[in-house]
This record gives sequence, C-alpha cells and structure tokens, in this order.
Amino acid sequence: MVCRKTPKQAPCGGLSPLNDCWRFLHLSYNHSRSPGELRKEAVHRRAGREPQTVNCERAVILESITDAFFALDEQWRCTYVNDAAAQILLKPRRELVGKHIWDLHPSFVGTELYHELRKAMVLKVSAHLEVRSDYTGYWYEYHVYSSPQGLAVFFRDITERKRAEKALRLSEERFGTAFHASPNPTCIATMDDGRIVDVNRVWTSLLGYDRDEVIGKTISELGILPGPEERRLVAERLLENTQPSELVVRTKSGQERIWLVSAAQVVLDGHDCILSQSLDVTKKRKTEEALKISEHRLSLIHDMANDLLFLVRVEPDEVYRVVTVSNSYLKTMGMKREEVIGKTPQQVLPEEHARYVTGKYREALSLKRTIRYAEFIETPDGIKICETTLTPVLDDTGNFFYLLGVIHDITEQERTAEALRLSEERFSKAFNCSPVLMTITRAEDGRFVDVNAAFSRVMGCTREETVGRTASELGLDAALENHPHWVEILAEQREVQAQEVKFKTWPGAERTGLVSTEIIDIGGEECLLNVIQDITEQRHLEREMVRLDRLDLIGEMAAGIAHEIRNPMTSARGFIQLLGEKEERPQHRCYFDLVIQELDRANAIISEYLSLAKNKTVDKQQLNLNKVIQALMPMIAADARKSDKDVNIQLAEVPDLLLDEKEIRQLILNLVRNGLEAMEAHGILTIRTALDDGAVVLQVEDQGPGIPDEFLNKLGTPFFTTKESGTGLGLAVCHSIAHRHNATVAPETGPNGTTFHVRFNIPPPD
Repeated sequence: MVCRKTPKQAPCGGLSPLNDCWRFLHLSYNHSRSPGELRKEAVHRRAGREPQTVNCERAVILESITDAFFALDEQWRCTYVNDAAAQILLKPRRELVGKHIWDLHPSFVGTELYHELRKAMVLKVSAHLEVRSDYTGYWYEYHVYSSPQGLAVFFRDITERKRAEKALRLSEERFGTAFHASPNPTCIATMDDGRIVDVNRVWTSLLGYDRDEVIGKTISELGILPGPEERRLVAERLLENTQPSELVVRTKSGQERIWLVSAAQVVLDGHDCILSQSLDVTKKRKTEEALKISEHRLSLIHDMANDLLFLVRVEPDEVYRVVTVSNSYLKTMGMKREEVIGKTPQQVLPEEHARYVTGKYREALSLKRTIRYAEFIETPDGIKICETTLTPVLDDTGNFFYLLGVIHDITEQERTAEALRLSEERFSKAFNCSPVLMTITRAEDGRFVDVNAAFSRVMGCTREETVGRTASELGLDAALENHPHWVEILAEQREVQAQEVKFKTWPGAERTGLVSTEIIDIGGEECLLNVIQDITEQRHLEREMVRLDRLDLIGEMAAGIAHEIRNPMTSARGFIQLLGEKEERPQHRCYFDLVIQELDRANAIISEYLSLAKNKTVDKQQLNLNKVIQALMPMIAADARKSDKDVNIQLAEVPDLLLDEKEIRQLILNLVRNGLEAMEAHGILTIRTALDDGAVVLQVEDQGPGIPDEFLNKLGTPFFTTKESGTGLGLAVCHSIAHRHNATVAPETGPNGTTFHVRFNIPPPD
C-alpha cells in the first residue's frame, strides 16, 4: 500500500459540528438501529427540530454524499459505514458495523494509513493523505478528522485522476525529450510579444547564442527576425500555412542563414505560445544556385567539349535518369538527343554494360566522392576504351541531386601504354638477365634507382641494400661515381662509351671494368644507365700472357746462349784454378779463390736462367706433395734457425699428383727462402697444404711487412727484385715450374704478411 499526504482541506459534504454527529453515531450503534430507521425517525420528528431529528438529517447527508465514509470509536470499532464505503470495502454494512477495523483489514496494519490513523486518534489531529492499495491497485484519497468519540474518515477513489496526472507527466517528459533531442532548431515563444520561453541546443548552436542569453528576450531584440510588426506578420503566415516557409534569419555574428520554418500554436502555463521548428537549408540553396550556374556552364561547353559529358538525376529506388548530354556524346554514340534524354541506363545501354555503370553510380553515392573507372563502350566506330570520371552533387543534408560524368577516350593511350609496357618488360628482362653489371642512378645525386642481378653478385650487396644509396655510402669506388670529366662528356654527347676504370666491391676486392653511361628519362627525371663490363679476369689473363711470353722469350734466349756462355766460363775457371795452385804465386791465391766464387755464382745464375726454358724436359711421377715438403723440412728448419726464425707445418690429407720432384723441391725452397728473408727475427713461417674445390693448394705464409701495391703486378718478372743481392729469377722460376705443372701462383699480401698460393688442379679420373 502506497500513501501520499495531501494538503489539508475541508471534508466533502460540509459535515459540522462533528461532536453532534459522533453522538448520533454512538447512539445508533448502541441501539442497533439501521440507517433506514434513522431516516424514518428523522422525517417523523422534523417538525420539532429536536437534536435527535438533526442527527437523523445528518445521517441522511452521510448517505447521500459521493465520498465513502466510516466512523471509528476509541476502541477502533466501526460505528458507522455509508453505502459508498461498503462498496469500496467489498462487504455489506452489517458485517462492518461494530467490528474492529484492524480485524476487518489486517493488511492495513503497519502501513502509512495505519500510522496516520493512530496518530490522529492519539493526538486528536486531522490527517490528509493519498494511498494506493496493493491489493486492488487503486488510489484513494483519505481525510481523517478527530473528535472526543473517535475518528471520522472520508475517502474516495482517485485512480483516474492519478492516471491522468501520470499520463500528463509522461506526455510532458516526452515533449521535453523530443524538444531538446530534436536534430532541428526548435523554439517556443509567446504569441503576443514574441519572448522566448525555451530553445533547444541545436537552435543556440546554429545561431551562436548561449541559452541564458535568449530566454526572456524577444526575437526582435536579438535581431534574429525583423521588428515586432514584421515578426507578427511572419508568425501569422507561419500559422496559416500548412507548408513550411523560408525565412532569412540572422546569427549572433550577423551572418544570414536560410531556414525552412514550420510553426504551431500551443498553450503553455495558460499562455498562448508559438512552437517553431526549422531546417537550415542555406547549403542546399547555395548548392542549387551553384548547380544552376554549373548547368549553365555545362550547356555552354556542350558544343566545345571533346570528352563525352552527361548529367544523371538521382531518383528514389536507385533510378538514374539522364538529364542532359553533350553533343560529342551524341556524335560518338551515334544517337539522337531524344533517344537519351529522360532515359535510364537500362534503356540506353546493353544489359551487361548498364548493370556495370549503375554499380559504379551506387559506389560514387555511397562514397560521396568523385570516382574514376575504366569501361569499354560500343560505338558505331567500334569498341572504345574509356576512362569515366563520376562526381556526385549533394545538397546540405547529404542527399544527392545529380551525378556528373565525363567520359574520356583513352583507346590510343592504352595502346601506347601497352606497347610501352611490353617495351619496359623486354628492357626489364634484358636488364635483370644481362651477364654484365648494369645500374640506374639518379643524375642529380647519384643514388641507385635499380641494379641487376649480375651487379649484386659481383659487388656482394643485395638489391635491397643498394637501392636508394650512393656508391660512396656503400663503399664502392671509382666506376660507380660520376667522374668530373664524365659530366662534360655527358653534357655534350649524353653518353660515355667504354671507359676503363678500377672499382672495389663491397668485400674490398679491386676489379677492372669498362663503363658505358647514357642519360635516360624515367618518370620525368634524368637518370644514368651504367653498363659495366667486368674485365678483371681478361686483364689478368692478358698480364699472364705477357709474363708467359716474356718467360718464353727468356727461355728461348737461355736455351740458345746459355751453353755458349757456360763453356768459356768453364775454361776460364779451370785455368784460374790451375794458376791458383802454382807455388810461385801464393800471395795471389785469395784473388784466384774470389774469381772462382764469382764464376760459380754466375754459373748458378745461368743454371737458374736455364730453368725458365719453355722446352725444358720434366720427369713427372705420382707423388704426394706432403712427402716432398716433409723431405725438405730438415733443410728448411736449418735455414730458419740460422736467421733465428721458426717454421710451422700444417699439412692436410691430399691426393697424389703428377709432379717433377726436383722442380717442386725448387719451387718450395724458392718460396720458403723468400718468406724467411722477408721476416724479422723470431718470425714464424707457415707451410700449409689443403684441398679446395677440386685442387691441391700449397700455401707459404710469412709475417713480413707485405708487398707494396706498385710491385704486385711486377712479381714474377725476370730480373725484377726488391732484394739488395737478389737476381729476380726466383719467382719467375716458380711461375715457370707452376706453368709446366698446370698450376698457378697467386700472392695475397697485407701489412701483417704475405701468403703465396700455389694451386695444383687435380686431373679428372680416366
């Protein structure tokens, strides 16, 4: 049960004084007289106006009032219940009178009504409250009055009033919610003077005001609309028209906006007001004006445009209707204007093509931006490849008016592009598959744009590591940089052909190449196409051929004249030896010995010189290189100890080779002695053998200062030496021996020493 107190008011029926009524009710209860009997007695005694008669009349009044009424004595017994109360309490009056009220309705115990009745009984005060019955769900209004005899309770059903109040409250809440949540500017103003009663947030936002600035002000005072008289006329026009009216309103900053306004008359707190709701159509009107101008311009260029122009109106249910087309469109399509204007794509184009373009129309509308797409258009002159630009035209609410299309014939352009693509594809294949090194660099800063696979393989850096960087940043020198004198040649001839340069790879190896450079255009930017033919091996072979030719020449000379020189020397040596043995010249013996030593040294040089002979006979047998080295170790160790140096032997298992033992011994000793002579005391000479990619490799490594770069190309040249007492034939003899054994000799030098690699190729099995 829900109770609600109400303001105090006089009870219905004007019952007074209560004490007389209570005495009457008490009397009727004690004598168990029915209300009907009381009414009869009241009529019978009316003439005398005795107190009993007055009480009967008051009982008649209690029965005739519309309010329900019951009386309680101080013991909470019902002393009187009228018919209206009995109907509400759902029991006959005889079951109620004389009964304890809380026995009749125990559910009332503990409720607010219970407490208010007890308070009125004890304190002798009145009470007024509203109660909702949990049992019936009805609302009742109670007026409780106290007297010395007990309580008099008037109550009535106010359920309908409560429902009406709730409906009114909900209606007002819904109105307030709709008012303030409306996406359109909404305002309530008084009818007589136009003072603003309320506005929603959108209204203040669009006009630039705060809500507190406008409440209580008139539209005219704010300058939103013209003066009072004009405002009154505007209000009348709005109320008379069923369709919205366009008004020019002014914002707080003075900017004029176009609003589409509709209004209705409402009553608010007893005052006539006007409720207006607006739609800002400023952008729409400007768009429409711009569209008119655009259509005018479009009509002017119809006769001049080479591209095909068309304008499509967007209608409900995805209907697209042609509004206008250019003359070039009609000429290209071979159509008359009446065959196109007012038609849909389905009525003008083949079915599949119409389905394709309407899909593009939907795409442009959904994206709300210009799109481009390619399409094939069938014309009387054949199928054209076209690029269509489609631009949606929107109003200020985001709705579409038109789609403007421009069709550009790109048939020849596509054919040219296809030919260019094929050309570039062929160039790409030639570029990437070429065995020569090829690069493309920007002329402005020398940064790599592209490199081919051969370049990456030789230079030792991948394409990803190269592109976007310069040769200097990669540590690649010479050929890949723009030499100053090349700039002049390129400026005059736009190409440089076959310039021999030295360049270094990423690992640091130096190579030789022939570079050709040509200026090309890539995407509007000048670039250099560099073609590098690696001739390192070619130059090495050329030098080797020159060296071998020299050795052959020297060998032929040695074979031709060595015997002619040695025979006189042998005779001279014999006679000097005889003269030195004579006793008459003992004081000259030291001179004779010196001459003999020099003749022996000259004979040794000639013997070594003869080793260079191309046609020297060799006796090759199956030998193991390790065994030859081990046989020489005592001699090598003795030479090392004389100069306070050490020898380290690292021999790997290697197969037997066809070798001339004497010549291989000479080759090893020459390399070992050169290494020992190149080192300071306490240096270590290392002799290794190894298998490497189908070859047996002999390595002689010293810890000397290395060989200067300017001497490297001269090594092995007869009579070239850096030693004070050398003949320059040691390495030349080594090269000759290696050549006769189908082997190669290659030095590897640095500041920490030099290593000579002698590579013996293993012959294939029979």
